[in-house]
Amino acid sequence: MESLRMKRGVLLTLLTMTLLLYSCDNSTEPTKDEPIVHEWETVLTADFWCSGLIEVPSSPGTLLLTGTQVNEVGIGGLHRSTDWGTTWTEVYDSVDFIYPSYIDCDPPRVYATAGIKYYSMNPVQSFDGGLTWSSITDTLPDLYPYESIYSVFSHPTDPLEIMLFSSFLPSMFGGRVWRTVNGGQEWSLDSTYYIASFNWIYRNPLQPGHIAATASGYFILSRDNGLTWNQLYSFGAKLGSVHFMDDQSEWIFTNNRVSMNESLDGGVTFTPTGEGLPEGVEINEFETYKDNLLAFVQLETAEDVLYEFDFETRLWSQWADTSWMGVSHLRVLGEYVFVVVNYGEFFTLDRY
Repeated sequence: MESLRMKRGVLLTLLTMTLLLYSCDNSTEPTKDEPIVHEWETVLTADFWCSGLIEVPSSPGTLLLTGTQVNEVGIGGLHRSTDWGTTWTEVYDSVDFIYPSYIDCDPPRVYATAGIKYYSMNPVQSFDGGLTWSSITDTLPDLYPYESIYSVFSHPTDPLEIMLFSSFLPSMFGGRVWRTVNGGQEWSLDSTYYIASFNWIYRNPLQPGHIAATASGYFILSRDNGLTWNQLYSFGAKLGSVHFMDDQSEWIFTNNRVSMNESLDGGVTFTPTGEGLPEGVEINEFETYKDNLLAFVQLETAEDVLYEFDFETRLWSQWADTSWMGVSHLRVLGEYVFVVVNYGEFFTLDRY
């Protein structure tokens, strides 16, 4: 009997030690409230500011990056990567480019606005991936001075039907839509929307004919591929980017610099998203990433910090332990997260 009690005591002691060791091992893992340590790498640094970073859909891994000079230093030009940003090649170095867009058609083409440091900027197109460019100013009737091409969309089923969304530089007031049905041979002024310039334009991935845009405090929506627009909601403050969630056609997110907002009814009404963001922050760019949202918030210290919104918990939490100064673009391309930092007379491109 005494021997049996001793055996039970030894087993109980071993079990207790095992539980203690398991508890100690788990105590070193980060909790939900702690930022995840991500390994970021700087893949490009240059003496200009990055004005755009886009993906070539028909060529996985191919990215195009445009730039503008800062303080008369460094022409921005056009740069290409074929390995998700690991290495870069300068494609065109004679002018600055802003607002690049890529259209997959036959032949594929790149649209942008080109000039020198935001002056004498003109809409241009390239049919060879950016090696040579031609102006489309003469083909756009009633084009105004300083009117630039802000974004370009092709029709979801007809790549030769292309829309150009314009805004005005340098005031960024006003915005219009141009359309071609023959691949750019002839353009017509499709509609006029003078209430404000387009701040951000995004096509619904589940309903391609639905295009949402933000315009100086207003959320506007087209349900007929840009033919007509409806002003659905006013935030009373400048709006930033807008996104449809890829798995829900009527779920829309916008930010108005001081809060993130969501709509479950196609943009008719908006409510703030969940809790967890610090007080007194300014919300900048955001993107969808692996079924959640990533958003940059600028703290009172002027640091830019990346936060994540979890749809299950309805909470925001700091996503990475890294902070930046001067973030201007957040892009999720393929499996990678890219951060564009324009600061001083240089820019850096970080990748995770």
